[in-house]
Amino acid sequence: EYNAALARWRKHPRYTTTIARHFVEDVHMWFRTSFAQLASDIQSEAGDDLKSLQPAWFEKTVIPYFRRSLSNLEGHHNAEDRSIFPRVHRKYPETAEVCEKLERDHQQLHPLESIAFNPKYDIEMRANAVIEFYNFLDDHLRRE
Repeated sequence: EYNAALARWRKHPRYTTTIARHFVEDVHMWFRTSFAQLASDIQSEAGDDLKSLQPAWFEKTVIPYFRRSLSNLEGHHNAEDRSIFPRVHRKYPETAEVCEKLERDHQQLHPLESIAFNPKYDIEMRANAVIEFYNFLDDHLRRE
């Protein structure tokens, strides 16, 4: 489904003359790859048991990378919410519902961030929050 949508996008005359190509093929791919690596690292370290993760490993390995990647993602989402989506909506009113849904998606990531960063939660819950964050973000980026 994503590859078919991307193939359609690539045929659009404005795809390469606007920021669309850069966002879809560079920026979104970087976010997808970065957060996928975190989820993969967690799953590799934990095997089938997230409870087996060492909190010190999680704090040293996952949290700094998650924080840096998230900082970049938040800047990207702020640009979309404050500039890109409103501009698209004004120019193409039929996109209103889609733009609103994408903005709501951005907000739905925040509770997972809070859990991942908070050492008061057990390691299984924190690790699962990072994995869920990636899964939700991946779906969001494919729709965006």
